[in-house]
Amino acid sequence: MTFAVLCVLVTVFGSIANAAPFPLTKRAIGYKVLQAGPGVTDGCSPKQIEQLTDMIADTKKLAQSAQQTLALPNVEKSSGFTALFGPTAKASAISTGHYAPVISSLQVPTPITSLAGVTENDLTFTCPPATDPKAATAYASTRNFSGGGSAKGGKDNLIRFQQLAFKGAESFTVAAGEFKKTGSFKNVPLAFTMIHEAQHAIPIVGAANRCIDVKVGGKPMYGLQQIQHKITDAEKLQNAQNYAWFALLTVSNPEYFTDDCGGKASSIPPPQDQPSEGESSKTPAKPPSRPSSPKKEAGKRREITGKKPKNGPSKAPAAKPPVVAKPRTPVVTKPKPQPQSPQPAKPPTAPTRGTSKKVCQVIKGDFTGFSDVDEGR
Repeated sequence: MTFAVLCVLVTVFGSIANAAPFPLTKRAIGYKVLQAGPGVTDGCSPKQIEQLTDMIADTKKLAQSAQQTLALPNVEKSSGFTALFGPTAKASAISTGHYAPVISSLQVPTPITSLAGVTENDLTFTCPPATDPKAATAYASTRNFSGGGSAKGGKDNLIRFQQLAFKGAESFTVAAGEFKKTGSFKNVPLAFTMIHEAQHAIPIVGAANRCIDVKVGGKPMYGLQQIQHKITDAEKLQNAQNYAWFALLTVSNPEYFTDDCGGKASSIPPPQDQPSEGESSKTPAKPPSRPSSPKKEAGKRREITGKKPKNGPSKAPAAKPPVVAKPRTPVVTKPKPQPQSPQPAKPPTAPTRGTSKKVCQVIKGDFTGFSDVDEGR
């Protein structure tokens, strides 16, 4: 009996040991939105709830654009990828850890009237009023569950969309079109904001992939030029804004992700054009001397024979040495060697089609008006 019980215990504990480890942090299984109402401080109006609902579909489309771009062959060598994530980053890891969860996890939120019933498995959207301290400067802020939640004096999983996020909010396709044309945009798309906030949210990307707002001199790096040139390659993978910019640029400037920068810094200007296919850099040879006309040849023959040409002058032509051999001496019989050096043999590679094989583009444009609050874990 004792032996049988022992076998059962060994079997049970062996199964537990071989099972997948229990996740230290759970992902959200339910999306909620707090409705405005009596006694509700951070409730969202019907119009705001409508905008947030539209944002879900828009954000998924934007994340899908990023994911499709990351699946391109050799995208890791492109100017855009290198500039935003560095030359050693892995496209597959970025796609799996930062965009795939957005696509698979985001859902249309269910309206609620209180935070009393939310758990660590919920992620709730709220809309602070215009009197909130961050209303005039921040677009959103993210909180992660801690301390047993708000019911126990801790924090709930929240993404708080400030009033600024809803002002002039438009689809990311509109902003991408503006950026393509002008190098900036007027209004920050809600989908852009959501991609950024999702990188802070443990319920969406998980604790291991959670990003921060990298700061330089105490200032968060939000601008496109800042996130390229002010932070290190390691920090680029930790900065939430890099993922938002990458997604938008895949729509506005897909050409940034199809070139071959060789995995080097993208600040290298494009090289000068080379001769295109079929062209030669050799100096053209001088054309052969034009032969004399028949009339001149006839006149020269008359001079040699001493006969007067018809209707010619009355006086005898002056004796001249034969000069026939001089113009008839072909110059081409003694070709002068060309001064240029011999052209090296072309390697058996694909044609360059007018440019060098490695072309790094400068990622231009900027928008520095974005701001948010990462409230930590």
